[in-house]
Amino acid sequence: MEARDVPGAPPSTRDFDIVWPEGRRAALEVTTITDRFERSAMAALGKHGTGITTDRLRRRWLVRIAPATSEGRPDYPTLRRRLPELLAVLEAASVERVSCDWSDGEPPIVRDLCALHVDGASSWNSDLQPRILISSPGSATFVGPENLVKAVERELAERADVRGKLARSGHEGRHAFFWVEAFDYPAFEGLCSSEQLPDRPAVCPAEVTTVWAAATGFDGELVVWRNTPPGPWEALAGPLAGAGEITTSG
Repeated sequence: MEARDVPGAPPSTRDFDIVWPEGRRAALEVTTITDRFERSAMAALGKHGTGITTDRLRRRWLVRIAPATSEGRPDYPTLRRRLPELLAVLEAASVERVSCDWSDGEPPIVRDLCALHVDGASSWNSDLQPRILISSPGSATFVGPENLVKAVERELAERADVRGKLARSGHEGRHAFFWVEAFDYPAFEGLCSSEQLPDRPAVCPAEVTTVWAAATGFDGELVVWRNTPPGPWEALAGPLAGAGEITTSG
């Protein structure tokens, strides 16, 4: 491996060259698959706190925050200030759970919660002090390797910088290496929890000949998959290591 994006290198230089003993080279660009909105939500929760202790409630509540978008995201100081008041209204009406679907036809209390970017809330009786627990949006999905393939294809389509760096290398082999963060949970779970490799190759643009996906799995084990279309996926590390036909991709 030879570093290429070093001090003094031209702008938009690829990260590395893979160098074989006989002198053959392939370009390698390293990037990340993540969910920037989920990352932002987790950072905000870490800053403002995930719990609110209050004497205005009788029950414990779990409040799920709606995913942030480019159009809007939660205002956590306002959320923390208003939640005790709004949840007390629900308790007074004997409402134990509520789901917000952002509909104009919902009761005013639901619209108020939706305006705070609350996705839903549920409560339960507890001998402990009443408290509001705030959870990040997260992602619900069926576990499967297809989630990882779709995430790779999405990133390849959106990341013109990655495609451009590889194309400018002039090498026949052009590798895009994706480190998969748990913030993009469908992709992360697809890579780290799937019981089989994807049943189809990734659809890659012309600038990319090989894709890699890697993560630190749930047990701290490194998971690495590779695909050189139109060939099958290979598991180089992790629970499925050895699955697929291991090749020396160029």
